[in-house]
Amino acid sequence: MTTTSAAGGDICRLTVFGPDSRAELAVPVHVPLADLLPTLLIHLDQRLATTGLEHGGWVLQRLGEPPLDEDLGTAALGLYDGDIVHLRPRDEQLPPIDFDDIVDGVATAISERADRWRPEFGRRLALGFAGLTGLFGLSLLATARSVAAYEVSAGLALVLLLAGIVASRAFGNRTSGGLLNCLAMAFVIAVGFSRGFSGPNVQAGAPALTLLATAGYLCAAALIVRFTTTTWQIRWEAVAAGSAVIAVSSLADVTFDIGAWGTCALLIPVLLVFGYFATSLSAALVGIKVPPLPTTPDEFQDGLEPEPSASLLHRAAEADRYLTAIYTVIAVIAAGCLGVIAAKGGTAASLFVIGVSTVFLLHCRELVSTRQRLAMLLPPTVGLTALSFAVLWSEPEAARVLAAVALVAVVLLACGAADVLPGRRLIPHWGLAGDITHWLAAAAILPLALQIAGVFSAAHQMRS
Repeated sequence: MTTTSAAGGDICRLTVFGPDSRAELAVPVHVPLADLLPTLLIHLDQRLATTGLEHGGWVLQRLGEPPLDEDLGTAALGLYDGDIVHLRPRDEQLPPIDFDDIVDGVATAISERADRWRPEFGRRLALGFAGLTGLFGLSLLATARSVAAYEVSAGLALVLLLAGIVASRAFGNRTSGGLLNCLAMAFVIAVGFSRGFSGPNVQAGAPALTLLATAGYLCAAALIVRFTTTTWQIRWEAVAAGSAVIAVSSLADVTFDIGAWGTCALLIPVLLVFGYFATSLSAALVGIKVPPLPTTPDEFQDGLEPEPSASLLHRAAEADRYLTAIYTVIAVIAAGCLGVIAAKGGTAASLFVIGVSTVFLLHCRELVSTRQRLAMLLPPTVGLTALSFAVLWSEPEAARVLAAVALVAVVLLACGAADVLPGRRLIPHWGLAGDITHWLAAAAILPLALQIAGVFSAAHQMRS
């Protein structure tokens, strides 16, 4: 059997098994199966065209899968050269296969996910990161009032405009080009803000700024409602568990008087441990029990009973919904905690936010669900953004202008990465480096949390 996709040529070679015969045919890849079916019946048995009226017609299906959509061609159905399909009466379709291994069944359910992470999602994520980074740099310039900030804003707008033209015209990437052009227009507006709303004009421009911010919040709220309420399925059990964690943390704050920063710092390790066991917990909630690996010849004969396909796939989907809910609740709580800690300032708080954000970012590598991966990206986004604001807002205006220039460079790199990285397999050394970084960041979280909560200073005072 070859591994050439049907979409890679004009012909797909299939082996069709009928009730009493079989045929090997080369069929056009873009012709719907409904138009090909009469020809298939003639090659298998001419009598099949009339006998099919007795049971509602014929369907084509692969072993263990539902019938193929007759309105699609072999390319759209994902058929490959050498694939085997079965011609079955519509009333006597092949039943779903049972799994002799629970792990195989769960893997099958994951591979059939509708929201499985795909390379185009990585491209969109890189462009979204570029947009947020550009807006952050824009906010740094919009608050500056010097002539240098005005000139830098104009220069960056020109750079973004030229980069957008190159991306859309020279490389044919209209999405990156449109994003860069929109950011260029935003920097042009920042020029007007830095010049027009300085000095006595600030009070006059306050209503316009308020209206603009309100419109932005309404647009963001509309997008959140559109893309979350119709697709995300949040389990109230996970929400209740998250509320209980917050309540216990508040009780600890009142009892031990460790303050909001200490409470948030100690809550993060608890959330990470909870997230580590989230997969096992989700499987246990739906009754999926993975048997231990056999160690003796007799144990190889245990657990050979097949698992019904429909039941296992349903439970795997239910476990996935639990896992998505748990990760979402963890992400929301962790994002709030990182925002509070970032506002504290200090070396320990900054290192803590960076370490926790690194753990969440590297954990995203292991997730195949788009919803779960986006949920895990929320805490580092909030934490690093809040930390950047807290650090840069206390710096002189010149430092903020230089930071805005650096952020525009990051925007250009992110747009380039959106075209280069998605779908490309990295060498194993990068995976090993990510694992080592993941371990080091996780190991540093608890000591930093104890430092922020004042545990070390309290112990030192007790000793002295």
